[in-house]
Amino acid sequence: MSAEETELEVEAKPKIEILYCTKCKWLLRASWMATELLSTFGDDLGTVSLTPSPAGTYTIRAWKTASDASPAVIWDRKVEGGFPYPKEIKRKIRDVCFPEKDLGRCLESK
Repeated sequence: MSAEETELEVEAKPKIEILYCTKCKWLLRASWMATELLSTFGDDLGTVSLTPSPAGTYTIRAWKTASDASPAVIWDRKVEGGFPYPKEIKRKIRDVCFPEKDLGRCLESK
């Protein structure tokens, strides 16, 4: 597979961005969530990125494809009030990006 074909394949897949506050020392939390998402969705995701952001920010956004103009906000700490469990984020990302995907019994139960 050529580099161009690989790039086109990545563009067609969902993109996840985790914005986190560097002053709050939330890099470890953000990288843990990225690891959880990559462990669950693996090659189905095109990109999972960590983006340093202004004070107090912890937001997870998803694009159904990398070329989509605007993302779906999966989680915003300031709106939701606190931090999510990975199970909740995985379910929300599945609902936006992979509605047909079965996450398995342990992630489907409420």
